[in-house]
Amino acid sequence: MGSVIANCYGSLSQKTGCKICLRCLKDTKYPPVKGEVETLLKIRKGNSIARFGDGEMGVSEGSGYTREDQNQLLSEELKRVLHSKLDNLLIGIPTMDPKGTKIKNWIRHCVRYSQLIPKNKQYWSSLISRPDCGAWMLNREYAQEMQKIWLDRGKVTVVCSEGQRNKLLQVIQYTNEVDLVDAPWRNAYQEIDRLQREVLEAGNDLAILSHGVSATCLAHRLAKGKQVQGVDIGSIGGFLAKMLIGDKWNEGDKV
Repeated sequence: MGSVIANCYGSLSQKTGCKICLRCLKDTKYPPVKGEVETLLKIRKGNSIARFGDGEMGVSEGSGYTREDQNQLLSEELKRVLHSKLDNLLIGIPTMDPKGTKIKNWIRHCVRYSQLIPKNKQYWSSLISRPDCGAWMLNREYAQEMQKIWLDRGKVTVVCSEGQRNKLLQVIQYTNEVDLVDAPWRNAYQEIDRLQREVLEAGNDLAILSHGVSATCLAHRLAKGKQVQGVDIGSIGGFLAKMLIGDKWNEGDKV
């Protein structure tokens, strides 16, 4: 018994009050999830990705979020995305990889997430834009694997909010022409119809999305239309700039 407790990475579950450890993952029926590199390879084959982290999971339960006020329409749309059966859309969820550097934080949510996530389908890593969650991502080679999503794709549409604009744009404009679609930093979901319309009007076949929870919904909408590949890339601009541009990066932001 002592060894089990010593190896436990969990904490008391807010929902059940029970102790959760890595050995409990199977019992909670948390689905298997492909890793980050496999996920990037699948995206590079033309699939869109809608990512669910703790913010998206919470909003789908009806909560608000730092960047989105409580919104029933947003909650309902996120649930539809999570249950999507589109063959050109990857649903990204946390991997619960025991080797992850933040597994102690993620593991305590596994019961709650398991109650939200539909079973019997393939899931992909939502942590592709969270190199802080895995030491294997904290290097230039991983950044280059992500960069391959838009290399050789010609002009790319970038939908991003002010917090990511300079960093992400510098990275993508370093290799590609860009059409920028401005998203508000807060409550971008209120303007999601405009964002979708402007992406389609730009006429490019790839859109990189970096505007919070609403990016999860926009990736799904674009996948439904089958005209544009939507890649919900999260807030990884600083990391990519540091790894790919280095001393040519004009921003002094930390990763």
